[in-house]
Amino acid sequence: MDERTFIQLGLMMALKPAQVALELSRSTSTITRELKRNEWIPPVKTWVMSVHLCRLN
Repeated sequence: MDERTFIQLGLMMALKPAQVALELSRSTSTITRELKRNEWIPPVKTWVMSVHLCRLN
């Protein structure tokens, strides 16, 4: 499994970026930079935003 997939799955399982970084032997700042670069939105926030948008329509 590549690191980006591991990051995504780890965060979907509610791991904190520091926990993901520890598992990958990377610094926490590396993980958080990757999340910002790829505009990561946690699944719960995505779901809440979609429900909110549906109610507006």
